[in-house]
Amino acid sequence: VPFGFELTEQMYHDVIQEPEVNRLCFLGNPDKARATFIRNLLLAQIPIDIYGSGWERYLGMDNPLLTIHKAVYGIDFWKVLRAYTIQLNLMRIHNLNSHNMRSFDIPGVGGIMLAPHTLDHITYFDVDKEIFVFKNIDDCIAQVKTLLNFDAKHRKEIREAAHVKALNNYTYYHQVTVFDSLLNGL
Repeated sequence: VPFGFELTEQMYHDVIQEPEVNRLCFLGNPDKARATFIRNLLLAQIPIDIYGSGWERYLGMDNPLLTIHKAVYGIDFWKVLRAYTIQLNLMRIHNLNSHNMRSFDIPGVGGIMLAPHTLDHITYFDVDKEIFVFKNIDDCIAQVKTLLNFDAKHRKEIREAAHVKALNNYTYYHQVTVFDSLLNGL
């Protein structure tokens, strides 16, 4: 059973009122692999905002394309996931070929997720309709450039499709129901 997400209807309606920020965003804490990936994005002249703790130790603060923000929680977490045109999902070493919590948080709030091409991602969501995936850094860079140029109508369609898929399939309530039916079927 995959992870899920939990976002009340009222919180969802509050966060969709936030103005869109036409940039790439990563919300998460650093590690060496994530920092290397982001450095490569910066070398390709991709502007990125990062939210998390301790990024200064990994990336410094001297790149005009990079803005580092403190970690966000609660409603601010959901606002950040929703506000940016693209949310980058970078996996940790222990789930490189599967999914993580952001795999559902981002679509759940109607964010546009750009994530590694994994069997889970392409199984759970319709690629290029609900989420976007990349196979390597060059593919990611190309995807970012394309996604940042989508018109507002297209972005809205993607956001709505992602939210509907996540809401109908990946809330924690839904996941518990699936798990319960699996246990009762034994």
